[in-house]
Amino acid sequence: MLIAGILALTLPFVLGNYLQNPGFEGGMSAWNAFGKGWRVSDWKNDTSSDAFSGSHGMVDEIGLSDTNEEWRAISQTVRIQAGLTYTAKTRIRTVQMGLSECYLEVEFLGAQTNVLKQFQSKHVNSDQPFALAVVSGEEVPRNAVSAVIRGVVHLFLAPRDAVGFHVFDDFEFDAVGNTMNPGFAQP
Repeated sequence: MLIAGILALTLPFVLGNYLQNPGFEGGMSAWNAFGKGWRVSDWKNDTSSDAFSGSHGMVDEIGLSDTNEEWRAISQTVRIQAGLTYTAKTRIRTVQMGLSECYLEVEFLGAQTNVLKQFQSKHVNSDQPFALAVVSGEEVPRNAVSAVIRGVVHLFLAPRDAVGFHVFDDFEFDAVGNTMNPGFAQP
């Protein structure tokens, strides 16, 4: 019994997804969009869909004349807890990307909304079916109070031949901590 109690205190614990409406089933609720082209989509055909799971995904559509807007993002800000380590995930699908890229980004912010640390997943720069993008095991900086989780689209040049699509679905932002090691707790 004593061993079970010690193990319970020292093993990592996992908290649930901090994000609201992570799969866009509730439309844009809880999300902020920066830049044009963002929409919630329920498009599907026999071989593909704008949803990885459920019936909706978030699409950024890049038009043939979109030459004056280099950055676009969909984001959600959440409160975080010092002493925990966080992992963020999303699924990304891309079609007719042209000269663009997209990725998952996490920023840890201080009380004045200043960026304390920023992390990015591997950048997607070619067409792909839904694939997992991850920012894994990032420890909260000492003075962080919130985190911004973003799906980012970076447009180098508008597509020449066809409209391009960056599709994000099923965002996750989870904490894993250790009750015996509070990490950056203030002395």
